[in-house]
Amino acid sequence: MNRLQALVLMSVFTLAIVSCGPKELTYDGSTEEVSVADLTAAMSNTLETAETFEFNGRANYISGTSDVNFAYSIRLKKDSVIWVDIKDPFVGLKVARAIIYPDSAAFYNRLESTWMAGGIELVREKLQLGLEFHHLQSVLLGEPLYLPKTNKDVTLHRGEGRITATVMGMENDPLFAFDTAMYVYTYGYVSQLPLLHQQLPDGPRVLEVDYAYQDEDRGIPYKTTLELKWESEVSLKLTHNQVLRDVDLHIPFSIPSGYERIQ
Repeated sequence: MNRLQALVLMSVFTLAIVSCGPKELTYDGSTEEVSVADLTAAMSNTLETAETFEFNGRANYISGTSDVNFAYSIRLKKDSVIWVDIKDPFVGLKVARAIIYPDSAAFYNRLESTWMAGGIELVREKLQLGLEFHHLQSVLLGEPLYLPKTNKDVTLHRGEGRITATVMGMENDPLFAFDTAMYVYTYGYVSQLPLLHQQLPDGPRVLEVDYAYQDEDRGIPYKTTLELKWESEVSLKLTHNQVLRDVDLHIPFSIPSGYERIQ
């Protein structure tokens, strides 16, 4: 994998794994009385009312022999745009920038003076998964990528303070055409379930996301780990040092003059 490919993957992966949302929660650790209807209702509900978000932190990206540390800034406006800026973690040198809309995406690399743009298929091509804008946004907001159509599509496995839900996908869904999705929750927060793990199969590829939380804000994982497994494994770990909600977002994006477009 060359440096450009790594930068593209880092930009897109960064979009796909941040969760957010302040939650005022009621805790009851027992899972014995939890029904499928209880779980699906909680999966569908969010207490996050903010419309705009900004995340700043540091990340580590590993793929094959590549092991790269970088700083990131992610800005999101619900149902509208996701913006990512990648910088050198030590001197703050800006390295790459990406922007994703519901129907299109663009990216440029300052190190190699190149850029690319296209429809949302650009994201699917670089991730090699059937992700679309609403899938990325769901993960950014700490929500499951796929909600069950009916309670019959859900199987629960109850543990002490934890529930694993297996959700059958629809045959025509681009992300779940081959298999089922699995979610692991810390149960007891009856209005919203902090999501600990998502496992999302797509044919021979599997996307796994793990979250760690701080007690003072169970809705925001302070550390997120993504693993994308197919012919080789790719790992991305993010640690936030700042999360802002309902901020006035500045989303600058213009291709610098003289950059070469690549396909």
